[in-house]
This record gives sequence, structure tokens and C-alpha cells, in this order.
Amino acid sequence: MPFLLARIQCRPTLRVIRALHSASSSGRNPFEILFMGGDEFSAGVFEQLVAAKDVYNSILVASYTPAHVHARYKKLKSSVPPLVALTNTHNVPTLQPPAPFISPDPETHRNHLLVTASFGRILPKPFLELFPSGQRLNVHPSSLPAYRGPAPLQRTLMNAEKTTGVCVIETLPYKMGIDAGPVWGRVDCDVPRESTFETLRDHLACEGGQLLVSVLREMLRGTAIARPQNDASGLLHAPFITADDANINFHELKAEDIVRHHRAISHMRPLFTHVHDKALQLLDVSVYDPTPTDPNSHSHSQVQPGLARYDPHTRSILVACAGGSVLSLSKVKQQDRNAISAKEWWNGVRGEWKDAEGAVLFRRVAEGADE
Repeated sequence: MPFLLARIQCRPTLRVIRALHSASSSGRNPFEILFMGGDEFSAGVFEQLVAAKDVYNSILVASYTPAHVHARYKKLKSSVPPLVALTNTHNVPTLQPPAPFISPDPETHRNHLLVTASFGRILPKPFLELFPSGQRLNVHPSSLPAYRGPAPLQRTLMNAEKTTGVCVIETLPYKMGIDAGPVWGRVDCDVPRESTFETLRDHLACEGGQLLVSVLREMLRGTAIARPQNDASGLLHAPFITADDANINFHELKAEDIVRHHRAISHMRPLFTHVHDKALQLLDVSVYDPTPTDPNSHSHSQVQPGLARYDPHTRSILVACAGGSVLSLSKVKQQDRNAISAKEWWNGVRGEWKDAEGAVLFRRVAEGADE
């Protein structure tokens, strides 16, 4: 292929990736693309790109080595990232680059184009300079400048945003700002009320891939325009999801807030609380909507947030939350035990954990105490 990336190992902690360029030609030819990613979002974007054969002469994919696969993939039987699995079906060559990237030759070629999507690593300036300015693209799943950062999908759902989007932006060197580059293209969309991380991710991956193809076609025609992002002052960012985000405070969060958190981050960090000195994961959650015949329908607002009781009618644990709302738990996992139904867990609750009325207190503990 005209565009070739080769690895050279200098020592265990230092490797070199060098771009070997083909001779330039007259006219605007389709791109020689290096696509960097790894997860399901990047795979969805790539699937749209690889189908648009008019925008490229060749594609090379760079993804993680099995040793560097994100912790979320440990649950899979195979350590192959979703993007790599997809490239195998399309017979696209794949590079497994280590970090850091170092290039001894910053020469560029007008048809070389970099695309990143959820790559998860900072690309140093010397590596970016292997590609012409304006041809270092990133597909980011938010309506920038809102939700710059590594977890835009999760934060969008956690904050109950009604709209979001996906952008194709110019990748800038790290010191110039993360996700702060000019915008080549944008698609805005609504966030369905019942969205989960997975459903929103897949929708925006498809939209982002189609948007990327549209931008590349405009570039080949010479009609593409990159516009600076608006002022980001006062807008929400999207920092990494931490254990603290999954540590539920029933005094502050309503039941619907907790359900949103579950839909946003449970794929990577199950929500949890504590019962005495034991962590308890909340695996199947929903908002409890009492029926008119529920004898306790008028008493929930008077219950201390965090107090939990088993309800035999719904076969779930009902937990009082902020604002008089109630969370229903159908499945839980206690520390050092397997996941079981709410009924099974409740039947095994120690007598000393219950108060005089038979309720159990779920409480938040300081960050780091869940391990």
C-alpha cells in the first residue's frame, strides 16, 4: 500500500513509528488513511468509513496490543478490541502501536490523513506532524465545546441532557487543548429518554462515521471549512468515570437520577452502596412507581433516604431516595459473593443489620473504601 507505517523496537520502553511516504501526484487523490481507535464507538465509525471506498486509496488501522486492552474487555473471552475484530472481517491491515509515539522524520504528504476515534491516548506533536495541517481528524461524541474529555457519553446521560451530537474536529497538540480543535462537521441529535451508554454510543458512532465520510468528500472537493469552537466557559466537561461516580448517595440523588447513572456507567463501574462494612453492587435498578393499592404509597416520602425494605409484591428491595422517590432493586451482588436476586439476598441479611422495623440502611462511604 502507498502509505506504510513500520515499527522499530529500540528498547523495551521505547519504540519508533515511522511514516514512509509515496511520491506526490498532481490533483486531489483519495486519502491514505491511518485510523486509530479500539472500542465499539471507533468500530462503528470505521464501519461507515471503510464502506465509502471513494474517499480513500488505502486504510491502515492502529489499535491496542492485547496487553494494553482496556479493563472493560477483560470480561470478553478474547482480548481482541472490537475495532481489530472488525478490521479482520474487512482484511484491513492492523498495527499494534505502543506508547509513546516518536517519529524521526516529520516529512508530510498531502494525501496522508489521520483519523482517531476513542483511541484513548495522547498523540505527541511530532507524530501529529506526520500529517498535513487540516488532515488530523478526531470523531468526538458530543456537541463541542460541551463535554470535552474522555467520557462524553457517560456524562451526557448522567446529567440528563436532552440533546447531544457528534463532531469531526481537528486534533491539536496536547498543550493546545483536549478536544479543542476547529470543527469540520457537526450533527446534533436528541437523546431518547431510555438511552443507555450502549444505545447512545452505537447511534452516535453511526452518525459520526457518516459525518466523517461527508467531511472527507468535502475535503476532496475543496469545499470543507473548519470553524473555531465557541467559548467553552461555563460548559460542562467530561472527566474520567471514577469509583466515586458509582458510589451512590441516596440523600442527594433521586431514584430517577440513580437509574440514569446506572444506564450511563454500569457497563464499566457497577453502582454500589454499603451495608455495614460490606459493599453491595446494585445490578438491576428501576424507579418504583407505587400503585394506588400500595398500603405504603403515602409513607415513602417520610422515610430516611437509604433505608431499604423487601417488598414481596414486586420481589424487589425498595430503597428510599432523595425527594421522597423510591428505587427498586431486583438483583444485587454483595462483596465477595455472586450476584443473586433481591429476595435471595434479603433472606440472607444478618439480623443485626436490620433496625427495629426490619429495615436495612444503605449508606455511602468515603471514596476508596469500596475495595
